[in-house]
Amino acid sequence: MSGLEIPAFIVGLSGLISVVEKPLTIWKSLAEAKAFGADMTGIVAQLSMEYYRFFAWCRVSGALQENTGDANPNLPSDAELSFNNNASLSLEAPIESAIARIIDILTEVTEISNKYRDSDTSSVNPTTRKPNTSVAHALSTVLPLVGAKHNSGLVSKLVQQRQAANVLQEKTSFRLRFTFGSKPWGESDKVALNEKVQKLCYWNDRLERIIPGTIRSTLSSQALPAHMLADENQKILDTLIEASQNDKVSVRTHGKLWQERLKFEKGVSINASDWEKYRRTNSSIDEIEGFGKSTCSVTLKLFKDGQKPPYICVVEWYSYGTLDWTNDDVQIATSRIAGLVHMSSQPEIPQSLRILKGLCFVETSDAVGLVCKIPDAANHSKQPVSLSSLMRKETQVATGFKRPSLERRLQLAQDLASAIYSFGLIRWFHKDFNSQNVVFFRDKAEPAAILFDSPYIAGFSIARPDTAAQKSLDVNREAQAIYMHPDLRRREPNDRPRYHRKYEMYSLGLVLCEIAMWATIDRMASSMLEPEAFKSKITKICEEDMGFFVPRRYCDLVVRCLKCADDADEAASSLDTLYWSVVLELAKCRY
Repeated sequence: MSGLEIPAFIVGLSGLISVVEKPLTIWKSLAEAKAFGADMTGIVAQLSMEYYRFFAWCRVSGALQENTGDANPNLPSDAELSFNNNASLSLEAPIESAIARIIDILTEVTEISNKYRDSDTSSVNPTTRKPNTSVAHALSTVLPLVGAKHNSGLVSKLVQQRQAANVLQEKTSFRLRFTFGSKPWGESDKVALNEKVQKLCYWNDRLERIIPGTIRSTLSSQALPAHMLADENQKILDTLIEASQNDKVSVRTHGKLWQERLKFEKGVSINASDWEKYRRTNSSIDEIEGFGKSTCSVTLKLFKDGQKPPYICVVEWYSYGTLDWTNDDVQIATSRIAGLVHMSSQPEIPQSLRILKGLCFVETSDAVGLVCKIPDAANHSKQPVSLSSLMRKETQVATGFKRPSLERRLQLAQDLASAIYSFGLIRWFHKDFNSQNVVFFRDKAEPAAILFDSPYIAGFSIARPDTAAQKSLDVNREAQAIYMHPDLRRREPNDRPRYHRKYEMYSLGLVLCEIAMWATIDRMASSMLEPEAFKSKITKICEEDMGFFVPRRYCDLVVRCLKCADDADEAASSLDTLYWSVVLELAKCRY
């Protein structure tokens, strides 16, 4: 036994993951239950967050890795972090102690909730018994709260509980398992439950300290909000945001941004004036005398906003003059750009999103311009550059710029994957992700160096919310067609499928390939190839050649992105897969 595989014999190698991977949304029903006050909803929201922290730690440390020999080769192993043997021995005792305390605390939570169990034993026949809808029932049958100590009996206990939970889940709808009777919670039990939450937080902090910083950071900033933001429910978001005010910054910022998106879309559907406030006339944007032409999708302009003195801004134009858009299509695109301005202008947004702060939008007869604030650290007299132009070593932008080290390229890859993932968390598709739409600014020194560690995502001409009711707008397929999945490059529009996250992952995979090889994708395979042949060529390069430039783990995750659309299983391109199989794996590459 070595490294972080130590917890495996404590938590158990089977049974646990099949139980806890189901959405742990106990706090949702409390938020909707009229018999409980707002103080209770906050406590249970925090309980859910702390429980998931423990689950995520178990998963990343290898505690949930099942050694059956039947592992899926297309998925990464969770148990691949390791320390040297001396570190393993010194960590074994504190790890055992922390997990013992967490299991005890969770058991105590169940004992508290048992006081509020509905007692219905009128029938011994499980097929006719009235479903138990108490909070205790929900806690004790879905969460693996067991009283067993650290021995082999825990494994069989977990297996038994998993089997019992599966039976209950077949007999009882998921919705009913998280609704409650009318018996109110006593104040002393509310206080006790709050104390348990604080203790869980303490022991989770202890466990997370042994995980490398690069991995610990991504667990808290992205894994946790993904778990909590399961459904679009305004009341739930209110509760969640309130419960994460103190230290769950990423949960709060993702939740708030999602909430603002929902509010804005609802307002736009009722009254177009809700987004008119972001409209400015085209005359408010002007050229800057003496500035060179930008070589990327965004450019520096002079912005005249009412009576304020003119100042430098960033503008990206989205032209639709050559597209067969109807007036309704233009209206949809404009409202979405207004929505992006609204979201990106919020005072607090997730750091991982990597978007510029929105100011407004302007229009011409055949284009819409997104106007953004220039970053504080950026040079106001030097045009931004794209990732594509840096890899192509274009003279006018790359003079003095050297090929980044492996560590800096790995960091860039993780930043971009995290950004696409964060877009997913607020249920938004980019739809046009490529290296031309990754931009960098220059610093204020002389000579002005490229701020390579601060990439920004641009290219939102056809970005849209990830909801079934949203219409997908067409795009100029000639410009960056090779970054599109072959399914989306079919000649007949009616043959093209509706956009899906798997296509977003495919585009991400191509950009990650470029970063690894430090060459644009069209230099690795001819853009004249048929779409499927192009994809096969790039995939082969990733499998056979990329390993000379980056770690094998990196190669595997890129191939996973390129092939995820081949899998009919929706889970292959889920947000959970995107995080655990791509974002987290990139963090591991840097460890």
